[in-house]
Amino acid sequence: GAVALVGWALERRALTELGTASSLKANSAICLIALGAAVMLMGTDHQRLRTVLEFAAAVVATATLVEHLRSRSLGIDELLFDDRFSPIGAAGRMSLGACIALVLAAIGLLGLDSLRRTVRVAAQIPLLGAGAIGLVGLVGYASGLDSLYWQTPVTTMAIPTAAAILVLVTGSLTL
Repeated sequence: GAVALVGWALERRALTELGTASSLKANSAICLIALGAAVMLMGTDHQRLRTVLEFAAAVVATATLVEHLRSRSLGIDELLFDDRFSPIGAAGRMSLGACIALVLAAIGLLGLDSLRRTVRVAAQIPLLGAGAIGLVGLVGYASGLDSLYWQTPVTTMAIPTAAAILVLVTGSLTL
């Protein structure tokens, strides 16, 4: 995520694509960094910071999901960086699969923060769903099946996004 953000800041397409054909969107990178930092802070005294990071990522991903469902831009896709690499109409917008996976990951991580054991156990379900989306996206790329990596006429889940989601979920379930 950090490398992609540097790529967006420097307007270097190679850094946003990370050696693949599609770019990791800036909003996806921000959400992945926030959720990754929350996972790294698991087991520390920084509970409030973790909650803020998880909630912020959930808000961004949910707003983008609303954009997909309503086929309208809420203006959040290019708040930080202009996306000169994507088609007009969805510039800067993360894929539908990335939105769903990031919302599920944020919900799961928020659930893992609960004091109740039943909530912590149930929180693994959305995390597994997010991991499944990342895994299916990677399988789609490997097999050449476009629909598996959430390809639409305007956006697609990038390989680095799918891989990062899978790593994020794996880390959260193993810590």
